[in-house]
Amino acid sequence: MTLWPGIGDVTAARLISSMKEMGTMNEALDQLSNKLKKDQQKIVNGPKTILKYWDEPTKALRVGAEFLKPILSEKYDKWDLRKKDFDLLVRLAERYRSLMRFIETYTLDPITSTVVSRLENQDVVTLITVHSGKGTESSVCYVIRVEPGMYPHIRSLGAEDEEEEERRVLYVAMTRAKNELILTRSEGRSSYSYSYGDAAEAYFLSDVPDKLVEERWQYEMYLDQDDDFLT
Repeated sequence: MTLWPGIGDVTAARLISSMKEMGTMNEALDQLSNKLKKDQQKIVNGPKTILKYWDEPTKALRVGAEFLKPILSEKYDKWDLRKKDFDLLVRLAERYRSLMRFIETYTLDPITSTVVSRLENQDVVTLITVHSGKGTESSVCYVIRVEPGMYPHIRSLGAEDEEEEERRVLYVAMTRAKNELILTRSEGRSSYSYSYGDAAEAYFLSDVPDKLVEERWQYEMYLDQDDDFLT
């Protein structure tokens, strides 16, 4: 909402609050239309168009991106590079048959810089998905399960475009760290290595020079049914 001229945080919050009182999305959009000024009425056109493709996420994202293109291209430098993020969203949405399900899976609203600065001096751990981590930074970051089967994900194996998507996602995760980056992985934990044999070596970080990495191993002990120790 705040992308549009003349709408700040306070106005946007008031508009959204009034929309939430409505029973359906169409009623909410009618309410929004009633609250907007005459020269702001076009704002409602985007959501109304998207609603037509509620069960077709890829089309919904395409028409949404097309609707926002004029204002975003004016607002951001190097728009040709930025708009590739929309292309990525469309590809991700191909796996879903419901726009709501897609939104539930990918949290697209990252933690704000205000929240980050507020937590800076507190003894807390902030958990955040990689997909919502873009634009955030922290002095120390842990990225868990950076291992074959997760990066690249088993479902992307053999599909070059999807593997490159996975590489980009990992890049986003790793570049959130300002001072210290800690990656964790488990040896032999994933069925990926057993199912695909040598393909398990298709690991994004295999070629990182040893001098740039400090490895620490932790072994855990388990008991099987016969009380024999397994490592």
